[in-house]
Amino acid sequence: MGFPEILEKIIQLSKKNVLTDISVEPFTRLESFLNSITYIQFIIACEDTFEIEIDDDELDMSNFETIQDVAVYIEKCVKSHE
Repeated sequence: MGFPEILEKIIQLSKKNVLTDISVEPFTRLESFLNSITYIQFIIACEDTFEIEIDDDELDMSNFETIQDVAVYIEKCVKSHE
């Protein structure tokens, strides 16, 4: 699975957790549409979708400022499990 597919799946997952009418794009900041609870739900959905586990040390929202940041991290995880 390549980066464009990963990014698109993450955008779709994030849209399920949107708290506002914001348009979700690759550079959309997570804090603009997720609160602490929906952020964790979003991370769990990403883990389930991509069959990965995000390290607890990485869970701080400051590590994933944008949708693209999440996609880059997940791409690394996916490639390391191939």
